[in-house]
Amino acid sequence: MGMGFLFNLIFGVKRRNYAVTLIGALILGAVSSRFMLIHIVPGGPATTAGVFMGMHQYTVTALGAVAAVVYTAFLMMLPVETESLSTTCIVHKAVIWLFVAMVAANTGSIVIEAGWNADITDPHAYYMISGHV
Repeated sequence: MGMGFLFNLIFGVKRRNYAVTLIGALILGAVSSRFMLIHIVPGGPATTAGVFMGMHQYTVTALGAVAAVVYTAFLMMLPVETESLSTTCIVHKAVIWLFVAMVAANTGSIVIEAGWNADITDPHAYYMISGHV
C-alpha cells in the first residue's frame, strides 16, 4: 500500500499511483482474511497474537485494509493531478528514506524470525539466532 503514496510523493499525484495503493490494500485484505479464517477456533480466545479492542490482530488488519480501500477510492475521486514534486526537499527525502528503512527492517526481522524457510507455522523463537539454520 505504501508504494502508491510513495509514488505520489516522487512522481506527483496521479490516479495510477492510487491504483497501486488500492491493489496493495486489496491484497492485504485478502491475506488478513485468510489468516482470520485459519485461526478461527470455536469458543477459543485469540491465539498467537495480541488483542486490540477485543479483536484479533488479523481482524484489525482486515478492517484497516477496508478503510484503506474506502479512503483511497475517495482520493481517486478528487480532480487534482499534479506534476512530479521536487524530491530535493529534505522532508521528501526523509520520508522516502524512512519508508525504505522500514521495509528493510521488516524484511530483516522476517528473515531472522523464520530463516530461509518458506513456512514456519507458529514461530516461538528467532529461528536464525537460536541455531536452527
